[in-house]
Amino acid sequence: MARTHRDSWRSRPQRRRAQQETRYASTLAVRAFFLACLGAFYVMYHDPFFLTLGAVVLLGIGLTAFSLLCDKANTTSRRQSPRGA
Repeated sequence: MARTHRDSWRSRPQRRRAQQETRYASTLAVRAFFLACLGAFYVMYHDPFFLTLGAVVLLGIGLTAFSLLCDKANTTSRRQSPRGA
């Protein structure tokens, strides 16, 4: 099967990066929804278990956000570096 210009190897990393950023955003949104639900459950039942789960989800949000920022910085530095380096 012949490769066309649209199927070149250079476009694959760009597509992967775009998909990766979408995955980060959707993961953060889902975790924020879970955090809101756990907060509502805590308000309804006053069970500290929901606070514990909320802390775990909050830790996941923090780690995911940190990874997103590191990947964006890495992508930005890759774009700015000279080609020969």
